[in-house]
Amino acid sequence: MTQPLNLAQLAAKAYRASQDPWELGVLLDVVRNTIRPRLMLEIGSWYGGSLFAWASIGVDVLAVTLPETRDFLEDGHQWGATMVYGNSHDAEMLTRIPEAAAGRTIDFAFIDGDHSESGCRDDFGLCVTLGIPVIGMHDIDGTGDPGVRKVWDEVSARFRHAVILNPCEKPVGTGIVWL
Repeated sequence: MTQPLNLAQLAAKAYRASQDPWELGVLLDVVRNTIRPRLMLEIGSWYGGSLFAWASIGVDVLAVTLPETRDFLEDGHQWGATMVYGNSHDAEMLTRIPEAAAGRTIDFAFIDGDHSESGCRDDFGLCVTLGIPVIGMHDIDGTGDPGVRKVWDEVSARFRHAVILNPCEKPVGTGIVWL
């Protein structure tokens, strides 16, 4: 099986994943070997690079992403994910996501959508409302987005968590919380 760091580097270089390749590689390893989700929710898929990464480690993905990404993603960049096009903050997502999950339990969520404080807070609240037990967030560190950092600081103070930061670069950081 291909190593997570190699998959992450490919996802970033060839498929435009926006995560730091080292941080994404560590996250892929943690997801594959520790969290082991059968189905995950990704909020914010943009170019599909992270969808490629999740598919490469054998995770089924249900992705919520903005409608303007549809043409690119439907041109072969979904990597087998079930797509829900719309704004994750819309109230209808509380029914659309479970419908798309088709009775399956969502074991892990990765939030990398709206990076404003209110947007990140809404996405985290959506995951909590859906009963997702493990939630990852991108851009939690000093060079990431201030809104995400504020929400991460609040969330990580309340729940058991892990932080992934590239020690060799300016890290944007990825955090994982267990509810």
